[in-house]
This record gives sequence, structure tokens and C-alpha cells, in this order.
Amino acid sequence: MSILKKLSSQTILNKIIEFLILACLLEGGFNYIDLNYEPFDRAIYNFTQFFETFGYSRFSTLPISILISITYVFMIFLLKVNSLNSKLVKSICSFLIFSFSFTSIIYAFQIFYLPRSDIMVICILFLPINFFYNLIGSKFYIISIPLLLILLIYNSNIMLPVDELSEYLKDNFESIEHNSPIKNIDEKLDKELLYDINSEVYFKEQLSFSETNKFLDLYYICCEEYDFYNQNMRNVGYLELFLDNVFFINGFGDLFYFNLEKMIDKDIQTKLIRISSNIEEVINNEYIFKDSSGQLNGQESIKGFQIHNEKMYISYIEEKSPSCVTLGILFGDISFDDIKFESLMSFEECIERENANVQVSGGKMLFEGNILYLTVGDFGQSKFAQDENSIFGKILKINLDNLTQEIVSLGHRNPQGIEFTSRNNLIIETEHGARYGDEVNLIDLKNTENFGNPISSYSVHYGDITGKDIFIEEQPFNKSHKEYGFKEPIYVWGPDMPGGRNGVGDIIKNYFNQSQESFFIASYSAKYLYEINLNISESSIEKIIGYKVGNRIRDIEYILDQNKYLLILENPPLLAVFYEGK
Repeated sequence: MSILKKLSSQTILNKIIEFLILACLLEGGFNYIDLNYEPFDRAIYNFTQFFETFGYSRFSTLPISILISITYVFMIFLLKVNSLNSKLVKSICSFLIFSFSFTSIIYAFQIFYLPRSDIMVICILFLPINFFYNLIGSKFYIISIPLLLILLIYNSNIMLPVDELSEYLKDNFESIEHNSPIKNIDEKLDKELLYDINSEVYFKEQLSFSETNKFLDLYYICCEEYDFYNQNMRNVGYLELFLDNVFFINGFGDLFYFNLEKMIDKDIQTKLIRISSNIEEVINNEYIFKDSSGQLNGQESIKGFQIHNEKMYISYIEEKSPSCVTLGILFGDISFDDIKFESLMSFEECIERENANVQVSGGKMLFEGNILYLTVGDFGQSKFAQDENSIFGKILKINLDNLTQEIVSLGHRNPQGIEFTSRNNLIIETEHGARYGDEVNLIDLKNTENFGNPISSYSVHYGDITGKDIFIEEQPFNKSHKEYGFKEPIYVWGPDMPGGRNGVGDIIKNYFNQSQESFFIASYSAKYLYEINLNISESSIEKIIGYKVGNRIRDIEYILDQNKYLLILENPPLLAVFYEGK
């Protein structure tokens, strides 16, 4: 009772306001990072994986948030009035209590489902923010209430547009089943054995998706310094199977091969063998070959890799002039010793480098006889996606005999995967949206179809400097496609999908399920492999199963004679074999 007598109503009110303002400041900061600079999100996202396994949602964490927040406020009162003389002890206690309480209250503030577990970051940011408030806010309580209201409005402007999108998607699209794996370490191997990062491939561990009888074997591969984030978002690489070997090209254009059977036999060591080539002489873009650690040119890299009729085809970011970039394609005869590449084509149209976003450049290739289907992103200049005289934001059909080209479809942002369906005239395509709004599209090869970007999209803009979802006149992102004369996607990945951000990538037929029109879709940020069942007649997806791989999936290839899939992962770089149990 003696403690409570020392507390005035004004003190209670001040401490509550102080807590809410600090919480809003921190939450606003995290939302700004989410919306404006995704590389900052890497450490935070990885940390959330631990908490996500507990199945936390905005509903289950609300009572936790309230309870811990009340505990925080009470403990602060305790620290202010008890007999402790050590300011250091008080500061440490306040610091720890706030850190853990804010971790919970953040769930309540986050209206849509995007798990938050930023404890380490909060611990770093709490002290300077608390110092700032105590220096300014606590001495001028008259400005505290307006400041709190401003912060609440700021945060709601970030969250509400995304929440509205989430509700729309729930009403129009089905949710998915998702599976988390169990790790099975193969104890037969000597885990202490070190490997030469430039040549040797080793089995690491096995993930078991027991509910669906699927397994994922993981293998170390060269090189850890090629991690997607270490190289400023440079692609780790792409795979192609040829005879009993796998060709691997990394984002720098370095070519390797290794024996597939030896790799899958976990008791036999296999080596990455370097292949010489003239790729640095043929490609006119020095940024592709440079180490980009800590620099911004990591995304100017190899963008696609395919083998067709015993020739290798490589798509990449070409430099038409020191200030202008576009897509280019090389080809060369397969060799295990030395490959001489030639330029198949380099588009004359280019985007000013300072205005280009080469991360949304497409570059996926699909072959059918002498026809090449090529995806071309809008390079961050969405105005070209609706321009029929531009290559950007399109899927192109290129005749390899005479290099004539025509537009198959337009209105794309960043098409990342294409695959044939059982219908000769239909291909299925995966595409990055802006924030959320990743799409799966069915494209009719007999008609030039328009998929709406940037006029219609289920994406949300990344936000301006305030973090508020903004309206851009030339990119209105109207949600409906049909109302504006465009073709609707058959599925959209929204903010409530497992993993939050998705970044759907490569797509390939699902040969495990040949009784249905089924495909596997890789993802980047979500770190899931999705299995989808397609109903072509209804132009819809009937079912989605998600396998939580826990790593960015850059490329996926089918091993025909073993009925398995080979994946390249990039955070950290690993090889993976995905297969069904017997």
C-alpha cells in the first residue's frame, strides 16, 4: 500500500503515455524498414522463424501483449519508488522489461498477420529512444498527447491498406496447407570433416515432411561468400541437368559441373569442377563479374540458364552504354572443358541505369523446338508494361532461326517462372508483385493477353518516406483486373500467406502427381516450396500445399530417372534434393 500511495494519477498517466509513445516510435521505425529497405529485414525475418513455429497470431498474442504491458508499467512504478539506489540496476531492469513487453505489444499493433520478434533490435534501439523521450517529452507533457496521436495515425496508415488487401484476398482466394519439417541428421557421416569450399559437395542433413511423406536432403556447395545477401542480392545461381551431370552457373557467370549420382550417394564425395569460358569477353557489363559485398550492383548478374538441343543459353543484364541497361542472351555448345559463347541477342531498347531496378528484370527462358519464350520484367519502369512498342513488362516469343520476336502477353511486372501445361496453347506463369500481390497467371499463346500492370495489381505500394501507402497516378494498382479490361490472375499471394513476403519464383511440373495438373512453385523471401493443383477448365487453383524449406529457393530442376527434384538454395548457398518416400 505504501508504494501505491506514492503514485499520483498524473504519474500513472505520464508513464502510460511514455510507454505508448515509445512503442509507437519503435513500431513506426520497423514499418519504415519493412516498407522502404528490405535488406534490413533479413536478420529480423530469420529471427521470426523461431516464433512462427509456435503458431502465434494477432489474436493469440493480444492478451499476452496486454498482460506483459501492464506488468511493464507496474514494474516501472516499482523501480521509481523502491529503495534501490543504483541507477544502473534501475536502467538495466527497465531496459529488459521494456524489451520483452514491447515484443508482445508489437503483435497487437500489427493488424495483419506478420510475425514480429525483434527483441535484439529493440534492445539496441530502446535506450536512445527512451533517452530522447525523457529529454524532450517528459519535460513537456503538453506535447505528449498530440505526439501519440500523430504516431498512431502514422502506424494505422501503414497497416490499414495492407489489412484491406488481406481481407479482399480472403474473400476471393483460398488459403493453403503448410508443412513444417523435422530435421533428420545422417549420423553415418563425419560431421567434423571440413571441405574445400571451392570443390567439394557434402551431405548436410535431411528435412522430413512426415505428413506428406516428402523429404529434402541438403548438401553444402561452394561458396558461403556467394550468399544472396552477402553479395547484395546477387543470384546465387542456376542449375541444368545433362546426362549424369549437373551444370551450375553462379551469379558472377562462373560455370561448374558435378556428378549427380555421386552427390546423391551420401557416402561418396563429389567435386565441383570449373569450366573455362569466354563469358567475360562476350558480356558487356563489368558489374556482373565484380564482388559486390557492400555495394549496390549485386543485382546486375546472370538472370537465367537453360540447356536446349545440347546448347547452353544464358540471360543476363547487358550494358548498352555506361548509363543504360537491358537484357541479353548468350548461347554456346555444351562442353566440360571450355565453352565459347556467342551473343544470341541483345535488345536495343534499354533503361537508364540510375532509374532501373534490375531486380525486376525477368530473364526466365522456356523452349519449344525452335521457339524461345522469354520473360522480360519492367526494370522498375512500369509505364513500359502497357506499351506495345516496348519489350519491358512482356513475355516474348522469339524464333531462334531468324530471331524475329512477337509479344505473347503484356502488363507484367517481374515474371519469374514459366512452364507448359497439358494444353498446347496455355502456359502457366509466376510473377512478383510490388509489396504482396505475387501472381500465378494462365497465358493463352494464341491470343495476346494483357495482365494489367501497373493499372491493375493486387500489390500495395511500398510507401513514401512516412511509410504510408501512397497513390501513384501512373501506377494506380486497381485491385480488379476484369473491370479495367485485363485478365485476372488465377491466384494471388497475399500478406497472410506463410512467411509474410513471398517472392514466388521458378515453376515446374509436379511429376509426383501426374493424375492432376499439378506444379511446384519456388519462393524467395517466404522460403517455401509450394505444391499447387490447377483446374484449367475453371482457371483456378484447387489446392496449395506449402513445404517450409527455410531457405530462399532460386532454381528447381526435375531429375527424370530418379523421380526427384534438385534445388539451389541461397541463404546460405546449398543444394537440395526433394523426393517422395517409398
